[in-house]
Amino acid sequence: MKRKFFTLLLLAAAVLIIFTACGKSGSEEGLSEEAAEEKAADGYDDDELVDIADEDRLNIGVSLPSQTEYTSKLARELTNRLWRKGFNVILKYASGDQLLQQQQISELLSQDICCLILYPTEETGLDLTEVSAAEIPLINIEVPLEGASPSDIYIGFDNVKAGEQIAEYVINENQLKADRHSTIEMLFGKTDPVSEDIYTGVMNGLSKYFDDGTLVCRSGRTEFDACTTTSENAVAAYNDLNRILSGYYLDQDLDILITGADYIASGATVHFFSQGYTLDKFPIITGANGEPSAVRDFEQGFLSMTSFKDTREEAKLCTKAAVFLTGGKEIDSFSEETIKNGEEEIPSVVLEPEAVDQINYLDELINSEYYTDSEVYE
Repeated sequence: MKRKFFTLLLLAAAVLIIFTACGKSGSEEGLSEEAAEEKAADGYDDDELVDIADEDRLNIGVSLPSQTEYTSKLARELTNRLWRKGFNVILKYASGDQLLQQQQISELLSQDICCLILYPTEETGLDLTEVSAAEIPLINIEVPLEGASPSDIYIGFDNVKAGEQIAEYVINENQLKADRHSTIEMLFGKTDPVSEDIYTGVMNGLSKYFDDGTLVCRSGRTEFDACTTTSENAVAAYNDLNRILSGYYLDQDLDILITGADYIASGATVHFFSQGYTLDKFPIITGANGEPSAVRDFEQGFLSMTSFKDTREEAKLCTKAAVFLTGGKEIDSFSEETIKNGEEEIPSVVLEPEAVDQINYLDELINSEYYTDSEVYE
């Protein structure tokens, strides 16, 4: 009885952590100079600290699409590394709203920034003529801008590859065979600009299993637009899954749930527990990014796999590119690869995510010092 009571206490704590940590929103965040200096002193030994007076620091703008666990981690890494190299970071979140991001870019340009790091809410639609007119470098990250843009370089992860890693895990772990079928559902972030690429990768690997009936989606939600969450947080994922399970799975368990982000997976695991799913019959649940919620869910045995994107590597490259570009150096010497934006070739660095599961999550997310205890549990 005591064991059961203790388990319930752990579950209640997990629910509180998920619903408070995964539903953040906001438009602007920044570390104080003192906080950035203290943070930068730990874990950045590979990056020489520039000795520069605060008043001599150059402003650099960072525009992110929304504030999630993943983008918050990316923002911290960017802020700390850029500060070490002599930049003062002005950070803004656009709450998934392209019009708001457009306005925030104008605000950043009015603050005398020397460079803009842009993670767009969408691939198209932003008017970047102001950036061109300001004649400052533009570092495009995470989501490649399509069409004419003043991008000097693109740096990001291969999100199609992330989806393919998820599909490969599902195929191997579930031992998909034509002589028996498995039920599957998918949930991707409604306003997450990388969701569709992850979905594409997933379908690259799994479409043939949908076609031959090995995978059965009882809700019929297999097109991307049909399997997005109603909102960008764990609570929405919980409610969306509730509607799916109550509508299509009252007489049968769900075998596989693929999600486009770890915070969605966390909202889903809470719902499975509330519906009586036990760990020995828990569905395969996949996430993406390697967020703090993934660590918590791996520890509980809820999460099966995530496609991890190491923001340290991305932030390191962005910082190096910012130093190159603001120093007047040719970006060609920084990157020999290119990515086509529909009209021209843009220098690029495309990073590969890493498949993380119950076996290696401690090494990749904790022992590698990617996360501290405070980042996971506070």
